[in-house]
Amino acid sequence: MRALRGVLALVIALAGFALGFAFVSLNDVPVTLDLLWPGWQWSVSSGVLVVTVLVLGLLLGLVTGLGLKGLLRLGRGKS
Repeated sequence: MRALRGVLALVIALAGFALGFAFVSLNDVPVTLDLLWPGWQWSVSSGVLVVTVLVLGLLLGLVTGLGLKGLLRLGRGKS
């Protein structure tokens, strides 16, 4: 049963990657972001922008979750 869950998780991850790849490939409209600093602009396709923001949000959530877990361990006195 554990192996079946592993295979299912792999299939779901590959399907997510395929959907992300298709989304980026189909949305190639260029978008220019005017950043806060004068003269700094970022030109990227809309699909890449959406996937980049999604991945950065997932990574930020992961780091925040791991940091919170570490702080809770410190508070309980476990290492």
